[in-house]
Amino acid sequence: MKFSVELTIDEMDLINSGTFLTHSNSNIKMKLIDEGPPIFLKIQFQNDDQDKKARVVTKIESTDTVELSFLNFNNPLGFFSTFPLLIGSSYDRHLYLTYAIYGIPESNLKKFDYSIYLGEEVINA
Repeated sequence: MKFSVELTIDEMDLINSGTFLTHSNSNIKMKLIDEGPPIFLKIQFQNDDQDKKARVVTKIESTDTVELSFLNFNNPLGFFSTFPLLIGSSYDRHLYLTYAIYGIPESNLKKFDYSIYLGEEVINA
């Protein structure tokens, strides 16, 4: 017997979700593969001693690569996205990321729970 599950939240279709553990602040590369060209997410964790606030900095490296820098994510109780983070587009729809990240202070160990969604149609200007 084989089951299939499709999940939609507020008109957004879940296309992938998972969990991974880090052991260093090295670059993490995620490759989203489907029938079209792949989309790359480069994820890194950094500490900012000048501004201790937890935040995400996004940078578009190219048409197929987005870099996400998670700054000061060192709380064992976790940090959660309060809204879906727009990370690109695929199939003429916006692509979103939600996350929960748990970190250990003074350690590079992080637990990263994520969900990736296809959202509304991209309207080209």
